[in-house]
Amino acid sequence: MARDPVLVAALQTRLAVQRIARLCGISSAAVSQWNRVPERHVWAVSKVTGIPAAELRPDLKYYRPPPDKEAAE
Repeated sequence: MARDPVLVAALQTRLAVQRIARLCGISSAAVSQWNRVPERHVWAVSKVTGIPAAELRPDLKYYRPPPDKEAAE
């Protein structure tokens, strides 16, 4: 599977891979292996890169970010 061009652009942002990995709780190597943004990590990539979730994964019709952890406390 070819790498998604939107993901390529997102990962070219300075320190994006490290910031995405930290926010998702995974390694930078794991992020670097993605061919497209996994559904469970769309919100983190969107937050780090500023790219709207709908642009990152247009195939997800009902995307909703997870509840804000701080608001729950």
